[in-house]
Amino acid sequence: MNPTLGSLILLAVAAFWPVWRWYWVRMSDGSDEPWGILALVSGIALLYVHRKYIKLSKGTVVASALLLVIYSFSQSVASPMVSAVMALLCLGCLSGTILRLPSLWGLFLISLPVLASLQFYVGYPMRMVAAILAENFLRICQLDVVRQGTDLLYGNQTVGVDPPCSGIEMLWVGLYITLATGAFQRWSLIRTLALVILTIGGVICANSLRVTLLFFKESGIVTLPEWTHEGIGVLLFALLVFFFGRFSSEHRDIPVTTYRMTTRQLAVFVSVMLIAAVMPLLDREKSSRYVGEGNFPGWPETYEGHYLEEIPLSPIEKRFAGDFPGKLGIFRAGHDKVIFRWVQKPTRKLHPASDCLKAAGYEIESEKSGGFFAFSHDGESGWFVEEEIFNESERWPEISSWFWSSLFSRAEGPWWAVTRIQPLAL
Repeated sequence: MNPTLGSLILLAVAAFWPVWRWYWVRMSDGSDEPWGILALVSGIALLYVHRKYIKLSKGTVVASALLLVIYSFSQSVASPMVSAVMALLCLGCLSGTILRLPSLWGLFLISLPVLASLQFYVGYPMRMVAAILAENFLRICQLDVVRQGTDLLYGNQTVGVDPPCSGIEMLWVGLYITLATGAFQRWSLIRTLALVILTIGGVICANSLRVTLLFFKESGIVTLPEWTHEGIGVLLFALLVFFFGRFSSEHRDIPVTTYRMTTRQLAVFVSVMLIAAVMPLLDREKSSRYVGEGNFPGWPETYEGHYLEEIPLSPIEKRFAGDFPGKLGIFRAGHDKVIFRWVQKPTRKLHPASDCLKAAGYEIESEKSGGFFAFSHDGESGWFVEEEIFNESERWPEISSWFWSSLFSRAEGPWWAVTRIQPLAL
C-alpha cells in the first residue's frame, strides 16, 4: 500500500467520526449483543493478512467518491445504521478491496450492531416461516397441528414460536462463519453471494426443523431433559456448518493493478472528505422527525383499577422523547411501573422493552411473546415485564409483529404501546 493511499484511508476513517462514535455507544450501551466485536476483529486481522490487495482502482475510486458525497449530504436524514453502511462501503471502495475481497467487507457489515435491528425487522417474519414449515413437518408426522400466527396448537396444547426461536442469532453466526471463510479463502463476489444466500436458506430450514423437534418436547409428547432445548439447536447448526464446509473451498488468485489519482482528483477527494467531517458539526441540532401530537387523546387516568401517578422523565428519557414520533409517559400504578407510548406511524423508535432493559444492565430470562423476567446483575432485584401494542380493534403481544402489520396498512394508527413492570419478591 503506497503512502498516498494510506493517508487517504486514514483521512476517510477520520471523516466518518460520527459513525465510530455511534458504533461505540451502541456496542457499549447493552441494547445489542456485542458479537459484532468478533466480526470487527476478524475483519481487521484478515485485511492485514491480505494487505497486498489494498490498491487503488479507477472504478472503485469513482464509487467511493460518489458514496462519500451521498454520505455527506444525507446525514441529517439517514439513520445511523444507513450512514454506517455507506461509510464501510466507501472505505471498501477506496481501498480497492470491495470487489477483490467481497466476503471481507461482508464481515465488516455484520460487525455493525445489527442483532437488535434484525430481531425487530426480521424476527417476526422468520418466526412465521418457522411456524409454517414446522406445521407442515408435523402434519407429515400425522399430528393434527393447527397454526395460529406463530403459535402451534395441538389438542389443548399451545406451543409458541417466541422471539428467542426466531433463529436470528443462528443466522448471524452462520453468516459470520461463511464470510470469515470467504475472506480467508478470497472468494469471488458471485461465490460469496451464492453461499450467503445458501446460508440464509439453510439457517431458515435448520431453525424450522429445530422448532419441529422441540414441539415434541414442549407439547409433552416426549419427555426430554431441559438441556435438549439448546442442544438440539446446537447440533443442527453444527451439521449445517459441516455441510457447507464441504462446498466452500476456493483459493482465488486475484490480479492487482494500480491506479494513480491525479493531483486535481486528489484535491477534490480530500475536499469532499473534509466536508463529510464538518457537516455533522454544522448540523448538531438535527431537526426532529417528530410527526406531531395530532389527535393525542391524553393519558389515561387509571390502569387496571389503579390511579396513575405520573413520574417525571429523566434527562435521558427527555432526550429520547424529543425525537420520538409520538408521546411518551411513565406512571406508577400501585406497586407497578407502567410506560405508555402513543405513536401514529410505524417506527423503529418504538423499541421492545427487553432492548431498553438490556441497555440499562438487566439480564433477560424466559422471554416470550408478551412477557419476560428481568433481573439486576447483583440478583437483588427483579421484575416481570409485560408488553402489548393495540389500537381500537387489534392487539399485538410484541413489537415486531405490530410493525409488520402496521407497515402494510393492515392496521391503522394511532397505537398505544403499554409496558407494565411488576416487582418480584426475591
